[in-house]
Amino acid sequence: FSKVPGSFSKIDATLVFDPENVDANSVMATIEAASIQTGNDRRDNHLRNPDFFQVEAFPKITFKSTAWKKTGENTFDITGDLTIKDVTKPVTLKATLLGTGPGPRGKQVTGWEASTTINRQEFGVTYANAALGDEVEVEIQFEANPV
Repeated sequence: FSKVPGSFSKIDATLVFDPENVDANSVMATIEAASIQTGNDRRDNHLRNPDFFQVEAFPKITFKSTAWKKTGENTFDITGDLTIKDVTKPVTLKATLLGTGPGPRGKQVTGWEASTTINRQEFGVTYANAALGDEVEVEIQFEANPV
């Protein structure tokens, strides 16, 4: 009946970003499903079990971009394959480049945010509960040293 925010604490990602050649851009991310954190240990443990992410059998969630489309000065539609519990479906991230500049060690740094909405049932997360909706809003904020 209400939104429960959560995040994953263990993510490995690679970003290839060239503002002059959008077709060459790519992103690949791997998330450790067991690193889910909602601020409630009991709920987090339930999310790790077979009712939800089933982390023993499916320890990784992945996203691999297949296409980038520039939609504005600093906005992109990033289409890719999202895999949860060995179910892979195409999704489109609405992404915004927040800025680019030199980082603390002299390397180029970019800041991003992105969002999409997925139906959890389509990814095999079928736990039934009257208070639990099917649509999950995904919000991503990250900083990267683009390759």
